[in-house]
Amino acid sequence: MKLKKRLKTIVCGSRFGQFYIEALNLLKEDFEIVGLLAKGSERSISCAKEYGIKLYTDIKELPTDIDLACVVVKSGVIGGNGTDLTLEFLSKGINVILEQPVHYNDITKCMKVARKNNVCFHIGDLYVNLPSVNKFNLYSKAILKEQKGLYIDVSCTTQVSFPLVHILLKILSSTRPLKINDNIEKVGILKILTGKIGDIPILIKADNRLDPENPDNCLPLLHEINIGFEGGRISLIETHGFIVWSPCLYVPEVNGIPNKFKDKCPLNLIDNSSEILGGITENSFKDILTKEWPVSIGKDLIFIKDMILKDIKKEVLNKNGQQNLLCSKYWHEITKKLGYPSIKNNDDYKHISINNLQQIIIND
Repeated sequence: MKLKKRLKTIVCGSRFGQFYIEALNLLKEDFEIVGLLAKGSERSISCAKEYGIKLYTDIKELPTDIDLACVVVKSGVIGGNGTDLTLEFLSKGINVILEQPVHYNDITKCMKVARKNNVCFHIGDLYVNLPSVNKFNLYSKAILKEQKGLYIDVSCTTQVSFPLVHILLKILSSTRPLKINDNIEKVGILKILTGKIGDIPILIKADNRLDPENPDNCLPLLHEINIGFEGGRISLIETHGFIVWSPCLYVPEVNGIPNKFKDKCPLNLIDNSSEILGGITENSFKDILTKEWPVSIGKDLIFIKDMILKDIKKEVLNKNGQQNLLCSKYWHEITKKLGYPSIKNNDDYKHISINNLQQIIIND
């Protein structure tokens, strides 16, 4: 289908759905927001009022001409009805983007119903679309073409472990099998897993704590990813942060190095001991929540619109579906090893002012 049109879109869920609404508002030439489907809580009433859209509390109330449903509520694997909603929309011939994480059995069911009803299904994951993550992806792939990966060292909180796997699969060959060892160590708040992805050793440090009253807030860790090579280490310092290259220190066998190398030395020693790649971007959390996240979600929205309205080759669609399945299987393997999260209290949160930290050096 070559027809270009605005897709009539319903957003389901107001907690994270508010970011989808903002993303849709940034793409008004491509999407028309029909309304918000939610339970009618104070938050959903306030959200609908904030964006001037209609609030629906029953799927039976929805208009019959909806093109796309953004299901931004917990899927079945984490105790929500997101999977059931998705299957209902797909069975009605409505295309769906379902926010991660999603169990691979649920993905299989959704793909099957989507094919049966000739509609599109996609897993939403803003993290793989973030500018810092995209840059890290490009740099890592380029180095992997030249040198073998020696190790992968990652840290995350379990709430964003699905995107962690997704990021790694974007960098590495998706055919690499994942093997997580049975020996699991707990050190403080962290659970530590070891294993291999393909032939590359992997170390995973996970903050496996959860506040059941507010599960998606106060996350001291998002993602930190390090990939080591013989020539150095590339690091994504934080999900929205800097990419740093730390070259390997290689000192030639030469006598009198402190004196001889003052004026002239090998080229590799001229390199900085660490270098920020891709430029320095300073994003406040305000900018991340109001700009980066909606724009990154928008990339998933445009992707599914292209699936719906363009003649995308069948093998491309199949590859997307298979990658979603593989990502979910690897995520399930990791979370199964981590076990149930321990309970935490978000009241423990204490803000540390960056200005105060900077004053420590100034006053030292």
